[in-house]
Amino acid sequence: MHFGERKSRVDAAVGPSEVKRLDRYNGRWLFYVRAGIYVGYYAHRGSKYVFAIGTHSPRYETRSGICVGSTLRQLRKRIKVTCNLASDGTCQTVPANHNHPFTVFHIDGKRVAEVDVFPGGD
Repeated sequence: MHFGERKSRVDAAVGPSEVKRLDRYNGRWLFYVRAGIYVGYYAHRGSKYVFAIGTHSPRYETRSGICVGSTLRQLRKRIKVTCNLASDGTCQTVPANHNHPFTVFHIDGKRVAEVDVFPGGD
């Protein structure tokens, strides 16, 4: 799966989904039970396309080896992130260019509880 991929292709690859509301992003996402991922879509000309991907599952890792369950210390050691733990409980990657994808890590206590990836850009 990749940003901009059609929903019909995602459905064919990972199976059925159910609507979930993620209040922190003010919108509805689809949860693919079999894959354990949330997908945010945008509509364009009658089709839906992948806009963002998230998970609560520890089976998916970043290239740096960070996954749900990793400690905050591991995250900060392996990836350059800026954190807003007091205000919204997140850390996010700092892309070299605002048009590059970025990752948001939701921290629960001292561990990563959710990982979300966005395409970046304005």
